[in-house]
Amino acid sequence: MAAPTLVRMPPSPTGQCHLGTARTLLMNYIFARSTGGEYIYRSEDTDQERSTPENEAQILQMMSWLLGTDCKAGAKELYRQTEHTPLYQHYLEKLWESGHLFACFTSAEELQLLRDRAETERENFVFWSPDRDLPLAEQRARIAAGESCVYRLRCPRSQTLTFTDAIKGEISVESDTLGDFVVARSDGTVLYLLANVIDDWHDGITHIIRGEDHLANTPKQLLVYRALEALSPGLQLPVFAHIPLVVDHEKRKLSKRRALPGMAVMVHEFIEQGFVPEAVANGLMMIGWNPKSTQEIFSVEEMAAVFSLSQVQRAAAQYDFEKMQWYNQQWCARLSDVQLTGYYQQWQATTGQVVTPESPLLTRALRLSMEKARTFRQAVGDMQYLLQRPRITLAEITQHNEPLTEQTVRQILLSVQETLSPLAGEVWTAESIKAAIVATIQHSGLKTRDFMPVWREAMSGQTPSAGPIEIALVVGKAETLARTERLL
Repeated sequence: MAAPTLVRMPPSPTGQCHLGTARTLLMNYIFARSTGGEYIYRSEDTDQERSTPENEAQILQMMSWLLGTDCKAGAKELYRQTEHTPLYQHYLEKLWESGHLFACFTSAEELQLLRDRAETERENFVFWSPDRDLPLAEQRARIAAGESCVYRLRCPRSQTLTFTDAIKGEISVESDTLGDFVVARSDGTVLYLLANVIDDWHDGITHIIRGEDHLANTPKQLLVYRALEALSPGLQLPVFAHIPLVVDHEKRKLSKRRALPGMAVMVHEFIEQGFVPEAVANGLMMIGWNPKSTQEIFSVEEMAAVFSLSQVQRAAAQYDFEKMQWYNQQWCARLSDVQLTGYYQQWQATTGQVVTPESPLLTRALRLSMEKARTFRQAVGDMQYLLQRPRITLAEITQHNEPLTEQTVRQILLSVQETLSPLAGEVWTAESIKAAIVATIQHSGLKTRDFMPVWREAMSGQTPSAGPIEIALVVGKAETLARTERLL
């Protein structure tokens, strides 16, 4: 019987949560959900110079926002790699004693000379250490004498390493292209290649889903697995799945440094611009994933119900920020009034604004604004004139609508007042308002192209804006009449 699916979400807290990192973690989470499995949240903090508690907390916070659940509480286990240092030291010693690793005394300066020589001769540089066959006793003696070293895995010569990637298919690499590679520093602290294999093996990870940029590490890690298997026969290799890289409009790996102005690349930037988490999760998953249907709008639950690694494309996936904004607009239209209003208020609080009290007016204003805006930040202009009475004057409206005279502008606003006042509250609908205004325009001899812009500006105080009938529906009859009456 196959072991239950167990994946790992292994962010490195050397920076804040990038959308590429979020997409990888999201795909692990959804794959675990789709197979009835679990996930381990592992903070890969072995780079102590760059890893910070602030970054670690920020990534957890961003992922919890994105998933709509406490990412920490939902994990089968949560730990930092530095907590496993004794475990790494144990296996480092075992692998060294068994001859799978060796201490290499070639200095960094000597190594650089060899690289330079290979470059001059236009040859690929592959390092085969002169110390790979030193007896263990001699290695220990030289270390005890104070010689500096690193620990390398003794790479086999002239072997073809083959594995099947769940996304890329069968991949073969010649061991002669790898050389003896470093797995631990001179002080015994292990590097990524060894630490990850030990953790994945120790935790019982069944599937390793990660970015394509880690594909080159896989043959080396397979050699580490092989070395560990010699210590513990029967070790089961995990399934590897390398998801395509996210590239920008110039087909380069997406980075914050090269991003276009206004483009969200970090997860916190989506929050600051006023995206809802469902939209970001939906949009990120669709970068490189094809569910084999025409459906584009998916909740996390819906994605988990249909997700398969076979649906992930092999080629690099281009990031389309315009499409991300489209997802946000679509999701805002699908959310309930309570959800939409709540997200808007959260955004106001996050960006340091005064939080608008919840009310039917706020909800109606949000609904209208988000018909054209794609983020809360874009909707702010409409929100202001919908929630607050504009301060525009009759003279300003006249100036903006030349060659109309102030008398004509006043006549238009008076007609609006006289037309809408008799409408009962229960018939305050788009149809009834439009019918009444159209009849007024026909009987007054005024032109629609003159009448409607004047009324629009009286309602919003600006141009362009939503149409006057749309605004009237949001603010209600009393406020509609109050806005024209103030100008008269």
